Amino acid sequence: ERPPLVVHGPHVAAEVRGAVEDLVAVRARVFRGGGGGGGGGGGGQGFDPFGSFFGFGGARGRRQEAEEDRRGPDLTIPLVTSLEALYSGDVIEVAHRKQTICAKWSDCEVKCKKCGGTGVVKETRQIGPGFIQQFQTTCPVCQGSGKIVKDRACKGCPSGQFEKAERGLLIDLEKGMKDGDTIVFDGEADEHPDLPAGNLIFTVRPLPHETFIRDGNNLKMKMNISLAEALLGIERE
Repeated sequence: ERPPLVVHGPHVAAEVRGAVEDLVAVRARVFRGGGGGGGGGGGGQGFDPFGSFFGFGGARGRRQEAEEDRRGPDLTIPLVTSLEALYSGDVIEVAHRKQTICAKWSDCEVKCKKCGGTGVVKETRQIGPGFIQQFQTTCPVCQGSGKIVKDRACKGCPSGQFEKAERGLLIDLEKGMKDGDTIVFDGEADEHPDLPAGNLIFTVRPLPHETFIRDGNNLKMKMNISLAEALLGIERE
């Protein structure tokens, strides 16, 4: 009986890609007559079907960019302010309380025994008669971090992995800001394991004014006047 064939996805993909590249190179030399002339095949800068299928080329680059953009969730807070402050500008001091990771948390972790600290485990799955696929998946014990918390209490972080920290922030309210404008503090949201902290976003929310109504960059008001004042004109302070 034929032994089952173990298929390693990434290695097979690399071998197939290499073989295809060799064939394409030979075909290109034949088409150009041995290397001369300017060919009409697009110069190799077009769509790469093998790269897209196996995860190389542009698709790989897009995934790398997505990983670089990963961060913790942003925190949005309404900034309630007066119409006068938006007209003249203001600097507002606030105390921001956020979640931080204990500075000594690394002393409270040990290597995960399930994955050996790699964060991934290998599994096999039969995909057909005589064919077995071997693939990697995130470790279910450490959730991909490669580390787990010590069984006994950790003296370095008696409150656990997270602590509360308070920091003073100065919010620069620029002249002319309007309802819905935002002021962003990069990396000032709550901290999370294995992810950069998200952004702290203040959204301007002006209070209603007792006299004026804002319309874009203009101020409007309602005034009751008599017929004589409407005909002759008035001046009021």
